[in-house]
Amino acid sequence: MNDTGENESVPPAYQMELFNHDTNRSQFVEGPPPASSSRRLPPNISVHTQHKAAGKKVVTNEGDDALATTISALYGKLLVVLGVSLPVTKTLTSKPSITTYDVRYGSFYLRIGVVVFGFCSVIYAVLSFGQYFELKGTPECDNILVAVTPLVRTTFVVGQMIYVFSLHDRFLEVYKHALVARFGIMHMIATNLSEWLYVVVEETKYDIQQHFRNLEERNLIQILNNPNETASGSFSESLELRNSIAFLPDKSSECWRSQIMKNLLRNSSPFLFPCTVEYSLLCTVILAVMWRTACNSFESPRTRKQSGVNVIYARSISQFSVDCASAYKGLIAGLLVTLISTISLILFFELVRQPKYAKLAVFQVNVWEAFVLGTSIAVVILCYMKMRTIGQRREHRDLELEHILLFVTQFGVFLYTSFHIIGAYFMMNAANNRWDVMRIVTPVSALVQSICQTLLVLDAWRRGCSTPEQVERKPGRQMVTFLLVANMVMWIVNRLVNNRAESYPEQMEFYGVWAWTIITHMCMPLVVCYRFQSSVCLYEVWKHVYKQTRK
Repeated sequence: MNDTGENESVPPAYQMELFNHDTNRSQFVEGPPPASSSRRLPPNISVHTQHKAAGKKVVTNEGDDALATTISALYGKLLVVLGVSLPVTKTLTSKPSITTYDVRYGSFYLRIGVVVFGFCSVIYAVLSFGQYFELKGTPECDNILVAVTPLVRTTFVVGQMIYVFSLHDRFLEVYKHALVARFGIMHMIATNLSEWLYVVVEETKYDIQQHFRNLEERNLIQILNNPNETASGSFSESLELRNSIAFLPDKSSECWRSQIMKNLLRNSSPFLFPCTVEYSLLCTVILAVMWRTACNSFESPRTRKQSGVNVIYARSISQFSVDCASAYKGLIAGLLVTLISTISLILFFELVRQPKYAKLAVFQVNVWEAFVLGTSIAVVILCYMKMRTIGQRREHRDLELEHILLFVTQFGVFLYTSFHIIGAYFMMNAANNRWDVMRIVTPVSALVQSICQTLLVLDAWRRGCSTPEQVERKPGRQMVTFLLVANMVMWIVNRLVNNRAESYPEQMEFYGVWAWTIITHMCMPLVVCYRFQSSVCLYEVWKHVYKQTRK
């Protein structure tokens, strides 16, 4: 009887729920619900029913979070598509417009690199802003976007550096369950990717225009020097070159009062444009780790603080010290390579200006680059044999952000060297010159060296000295020092020589001006960033592997 009276006091909705989920009346307990319950249930509601309701709430929250993550990813994809389609449309449109020559976490070492690349991007944006004051004040020429775009780009670069290095933890703690964190970080990722693609489009457009203009100028000089012999052929070729770039819009010279900033930007673009690409790439990977951390809403706080970007920042606040023991020989050898590379670069820039010595300039750079790469392969093998005496660390070590960046940028090395080898092989058969084999040896050496070096970095990352004798001997540290300096040297060579599509006229002749210029500007920023990232990883090996680990 008592049971009947109690059931009559329960609402019908709860009676149906009790009937569906638990038919055992002996499991019901009287009294108020637990204090942790989110809503006050009537008496006699089973604990099983309360847990069921809480489970439904958890499932709902998980579904909402998954939906928010998917929508934010789609939002970022849409921004990237717009970021590449708009500049391509702007480049290919025939409508005349006033355009300007626009821009083209980690360890301590990596953070310094991000700051340097960001600083160079700011410099270029400020120089671009100066173009506005060279425009005429007529309605046809005055364009406020020439001033607004560089200022917005400068604000974004500076604000992103401040956020990445100081405000990220506070941001994720406050908004870790909100949509604004996911959409905000994804918006920044898409902006960096769009800026990268925009740089590639603008740089490719400018290099193609400049290449055809240089050919046209040379043909005109031939006409003036030999008016009777080559006039008709050179004149018709000049007309074809002019028609080849007629659909590419260019700046109208009538809108400029002076061209001081224009010439300054063009001369500095080969050095500052790649900095924008490298800065965008590094920030994209960093923000992607942050976005993944923000999406793991159900991860325990302990795990969240020990994963991803937080590990990097926790490690970066440790005391910075450098022990240069057992590194002097490798450092001296690396400085010697740097010295000879500087001489080779000086010869290149001096000889490439003279048409009859242009091939010799490229050949001597290829020979020296192949020598440095071959030496690095031998040093990598010797270093691996030396470091095999160092034991493996007992604790499990996941891939760090530096290694993720290393894998991403190595894709550019594979792609660029593959195109280089294919083009050089077919052009070697056509030219039938025995010295052209160096155009195949150099990219093959770069490909093999990048594979061996990446394997060495991943293997050394899991090793650590376990005895005082190993700490004192530091096996392989001389080789690691040499590889660190050699990668910086190859970074400079790629930045100054290989970053220019016209440095390899044979590949340009085989693939065509358009195709080879696009290949160069799509792959070389990744190749350059791979060399920098390799030096970052080698520095981490140089600094942390030779410290005694706890048993």
